[in-house]
This record gives sequence, C-alpha cells and structure tokens, in this order.
Amino acid sequence: MFSIHSLFKAVQSWRRRRGGPKTTNKRSDIALERLDHRQLMAVNLTGNALIDIPATGQPGTVILQDNGTVRHPLIPADLQGIIKVSGLDINGIRMAYTPDDDVLTIALQQPDNQKTGQLVLAGDTDNNGNGATVDPAVLALRPSFIDFGFLGGSESMGAFLDLNNDNLPDVVAGISNDVGAGKLYQVADAIVNPDPIIAANEIPIFGAMRLSNTGATFLSNDPAAPSFEFQITNFSDMYLEKTGTPLRTDSVIKVGAFGNSNDDDGISEAFFPAQSANFGVVPQETVLFSGTVYDNLLMANPLASFEQVVQACQMAEIHDAIQSLPQGYQTEIGERGAGLSGGQKQRVAIARALLKRPKVLIFDEATSALDAQTANAFATTVNALRGKVSMLFVTHALPKTLMVDEIFVIGGGHLRKVTQPSIPKVAA
Repeated sequence: MFSIHSLFKAVQSWRRRRGGPKTTNKRSDIALERLDHRQLMAVNLTGNALIDIPATGQPGTVILQDNGTVRHPLIPADLQGIIKVSGLDINGIRMAYTPDDDVLTIALQQPDNQKTGQLVLAGDTDNNGNGATVDPAVLALRPSFIDFGFLGGSESMGAFLDLNNDNLPDVVAGISNDVGAGKLYQVADAIVNPDPIIAANEIPIFGAMRLSNTGATFLSNDPAAPSFEFQITNFSDMYLEKTGTPLRTDSVIKVGAFGNSNDDDGISEAFFPAQSANFGVVPQETVLFSGTVYDNLLMANPLASFEQVVQACQMAEIHDAIQSLPQGYQTEIGERGAGLSGGQKQRVAIARALLKRPKVLIFDEATSALDAQTANAFATTVNALRGKVSMLFVTHALPKTLMVDEIFVIGGGHLRKVTQPSIPKVAA
C-alpha cells in the first residue's frame, strides 16, 4: 500500500500557491495521475536569476549547472589582467514552468564577478560594470573594442530547446544577430545543421519568429539586476506542435544556452550544451487539441485498443456522452476541447488517466472550478472507481456525495487525522 507518510512528504514538497498542476508522477515505482484545477503563480522578473528562480527543488523548477562541458569565452592574453570574466559567459540555466499561464521562464545565470562579488552583468563584455561603455584600460590596448549596451550590435544571448530529444534544437529564444538592426527579444523556430553531432555543438540560427510564444523579457544595464531573463508563452501548445504529444510530468526536454559577439576583439563565444530537464508539472487544463475525441483519448496511451479506450470511458462515465455525439468517438472537437462541457472534460481527463493504468489517482482541487451540481455528479463518477484504483484528494472542500475512507488535515508541517460525519465512509 502507498503509505500516508510518503504522500505527506510529497504534499509537503508542494509549495502552496494560487492554483496548481495536474501531473503524472512516479515515486517508488508507483504510477500517479494528478487531476486538478490549481494554478501556479507566474515568475516575477527582476533581473536576478538567483532570486527569481531559486533552487527550491519544487515541481516546475529546474536548475542546470555547468557540468564541465560548457565552453566559456576565452579572454585574449593581453586583456586577461583587465577582464577576468566576460559578460557573455553563462554558467547556469534556471527555468520555471507555471501551468497557470502556460509560461516557461528562463533566466541565464552569469558567473560571479571577481571585482564586485555579484553576478557579472549580462552583455558587459569587458566586465567594467556597464554594458554600454568600455574600460579605458581595455581601449588603451584595443582602441576598436566595442561593448554594446543591452545586447546590441553583434551581441547575442539566449537559449535553445530540443523538445524531441533528437539532439536537434527545435526552438531558440533570446536576442540575436540573426534579426538585424533594432533587434528585440523573440522566440523562433531553430535552423540547425542536420548533422546531430555538429548541431549539438553550435549555436542554432533564428528562423521564423513564433509571435504567439514570444513573452516578456527583462534585461537591464544595472549590476543589481544582472541576468538576462525571458519567457516562452503557450509552452504546452508549442510542445504539442513540435512533438505530437501533450506535455506531461515525465516529459523530458533538452535545454542549452549561448552568448556571443562578433565585435569583441578575440573574446570567443559561450556555449552551454543542451542538458535534460523535467519540470514535473503539466498545464492547468486538460490538454485537448482540435481533432476527434478518440485521437484525444489515445494521447494518453497510443498503443491502447479501441476496446480499452471504451472501457476507460465507461469507468469514467463519459462513454454514453461520447456515443451521443454526432459521430461518436470520431466526432471532431475544437481547440482546447471546444464543444465539451467542463464536466465532460473532467471525465475525459479521468479516462485518459485510466488508460495509463495508474495505481494511484491524485485529484488536486479537481472540483474547484465546477458548480455544486456538476461537482456532485463528478463525485458519483469517482465513487464508482472505488476498489479499482487507489485515490487521494487534495482539496479545500470535498463534494458532499464523495465517499472517502479517511480525512487528513495538513498544515504547519503536521498531518492530523480528523473525522467528518457528513462525509459518507465506506469500506475500500
């Protein structure tokens, strides 16, 4: 049996926010499926990667550090006494995915500035504390040395994502020479060398801009806010488009980064090779795409037979509703499940979960967005699953008709068992 202690530790690790994720997770070889309407709050961009995306280890946050494969910029011998670390350098990638708004936030972590003890200012190539001026000592040796402000001129910095795990970047985000004068932050399709070995070791080219995925960015010329931070919006939609599968808790992507300037007199580029990342959360809503109901259900288990799909839908009590549609399981639905009610989307989510054959279903605020009547109907569906799969509800308010065995209150670092006579209690 999956111990309450293990569940308590898992719940304690969730930092309570305004809403949250539904996930498929694995702990101690126990398959879990979480269905919820909680949301995570978006990351506030302040220009400091260490503060904005701290190394908490909570779901949704990933920190990639230099594992010995990063190519750091080389400083010419005559400048090494003046420039200790280049502002093009990168020694970490910090990321946070927030299901609330379906945004992936990326902050490029700079090395420590040996002169100030703070992080090096992004783009401050000569490390003089100002990305728009050049140290007089550097100019004395290199009169043509240029240090553009705000990653201007030929300076580039950003990150690339390999969503298919084929060692070929699919998307690139940042500020690049590829967009010419007056360049701005953008997310674009990546153009790469078809040879995976070469592609894994060179900066991808910015291709067609992805306007719907280009979010907010923060870049200052202030040493107190040294990091280049940016966001990729509609991330789960982009992931679905590029991979053909929905974003899940066990989805693994590869993320790398780069910093470069063609006009900095011998200071080479920084290249942070792609490393694997797993965010542990999925979007707030059930990911439904434009297509047939059947194809949407198969996203959970592409190898499932029609009989298995029907069985899962019958258990989730959505089979009859699907059969009543104009073309049954082959009925086309709109983007994000247009054409289905909120309760029907919830039941589709349960059917998907059951197609994965989980041992534990976690319902995380699963009824918070439903009216009382729909919530009680949903509870009736869930009650029918008793004895077929173990279930855990994380909620502020249980539907009155939901049958539970035990109730625990979690708060202040403690787990307390309570009784609530109004909730029917029956044997598991």
